[in-house]
Amino acid sequence: MKQRCWILYYMEDLKKNRRFVDIITNKLKEKNILTKVILLDNENIEEQLKKSIPDIVVNRSRNYVVAEWLEQKGVKVLNNSFVTKCANDKLSTYRFLKDQIDFMPLLEAGWEYPCVIKSRNGHGGNQVYLVHDETEKDKAVRQLDGEKYICQRFCNEPGKDLRVYVMGGETVLAMLRQSKEGFKSNYSLGGSAEKYILSEEEKDIVYKILETMNIDYGGIDFIFHDGKLMFNEIEDAVGARMVYENTETDIIGAFADYIISKLGDNIELNL
Repeated sequence: MKQRCWILYYMEDLKKNRRFVDIITNKLKEKNILTKVILLDNENIEEQLKKSIPDIVVNRSRNYVVAEWLEQKGVKVLNNSFVTKCANDKLSTYRFLKDQIDFMPLLEAGWEYPCVIKSRNGHGGNQVYLVHDETEKDKAVRQLDGEKYICQRFCNEPGKDLRVYVMGGETVLAMLRQSKEGFKSNYSLGGSAEKYILSEEEKDIVYKILETMNIDYGGIDFIFHDGKLMFNEIEDAVGARMVYENTETDIIGAFADYIISKLGDNIELNL
């Protein structure tokens, strides 16, 4: 019987990530593995399970509740529900990693300017605001429109950051992103990107995170302060456009190989 892999998405994200699905699907097809995209917007996952049972699920939806439910059924999910839950709530991430790695302090007891206000569950550089005074703070909070947020001290080297792609507890490559203008350096927002070689000290910082979080495939983002890396966030459903446009690394193909290796694991289902 052919093995089955599901990829979970919401339609909005799928439109931006066709390359991911195509590469995974083609690679797995070579190994006679069936791939099915499940859109959580309009498909009942419980009904889908009645039709066929996946051997593995790649969760690109950022929905940890669905991941937890599948895991309770005995299905292996990449990334696991804990990683998805923690990575998609910045406050939870910082609290989990507190005293393990350095990050810009959270301003929980009072306001200092300049500071950065971020939605707790935003990604891709969206819902991130640099504020210099009370007026800008109030405007940012209004734009968040009721979203939960955090406030963080501003770094002294804005306009650049570092994304480290990780897979199966190892680093794959790092990309330095720099903005053309403004303080946000996200590639999707027009920033430039180039390959970056991690120092041994920087690798140690990454591996401290990987020792505590079992990330199958994701990105760990850092900003720079006083010439050093400061942890910023974890991208659970990480994008790879800048990798393909600026390097020769087939990172999604490598993840497909990783999925294939995980399909060799024994999975006991409890449906």
